[in-house]
Amino acid sequence: MKGLVSTVLFSDESQRVQYAAASSLKMFPSEVVIGELKKQGADTTLINNFISDYNDQQSSLEAMNDKKGKVDGRLSIIRSYRNYNVHAHAQHLLAIVTDQSDNIELRIAAAEALGWFDRSIKRTEIVTKLKQLQSNPSQDKRLLSEIQQTITRLLNK
Repeated sequence: MKGLVSTVLFSDESQRVQYAAASSLKMFPSEVVIGELKKQGADTTLINNFISDYNDQQSSLEAMNDKKGKVDGRLSIIRSYRNYNVHAHAQHLLAIVTDQSDNIELRIAAAEALGWFDRSIKRTEIVTKLKQLQSNPSQDKRLLSEIQQTITRLLNK
């Protein structure tokens, strides 16, 4: 992570490389990244931008977990994890998949989103939890189908 911070702050690589490095930093715990940015002498504007991004992540996470929130809004947030695999949030997606009291469409979407965590450090944990769910035949057939597809995606990488 120190190297990514250094790339963001000091590298004369292309803007695309710096953008990719900055985007990757958002996958790490906020306090660690902010601490490293300060340690390497980042300016206040950059630090504040990262803090704002982390606050946005937290707000989205809270909205996704709010069962009283609109299904469409929650669904949109869940689908965003296909492009932004925040490893620390995998447990929240798993919680939605396993919660039988939650909307079935959200549960299916959460299972599908987890299939995009194929390079995640949480991949083994995700597969284990999904296999446990799969062993319960009383689950919705569409959910079981998506769980199988997700397990296949995660194991074939």
